[in-house]
Amino acid sequence: MRSLRTRRTLAIVTAKDRASVRALLTAHGFTGLIEDNLLLDKETGVYKTAHLEELRRRTHTEFTWMTFADEPVGPRSASRPRDGHS
Repeated sequence: MRSLRTRRTLAIVTAKDRASVRALLTAHGFTGLIEDNLLLDKETGVYKTAHLEELRRRTHTEFTWMTFADEPVGPRSASRPRDGHS
């Protein structure tokens, strides 16, 4: 994750509160990985679109350059069509 941070801007968009997310990051050794202004919590809004719009505004990045991973993030095989083709 730290090497990714040197090449990309990382952000967290969550429905949880900022303090809980910071505590989780600290507990897992990711202190300082996410800039404070790029941790968008439940105070930003209840809709993902509001979070993403705000993230775009704060980073001056177009949506086409953003990668958004929604939870739960699981193995690729979990989202593979039943016929086995991807």
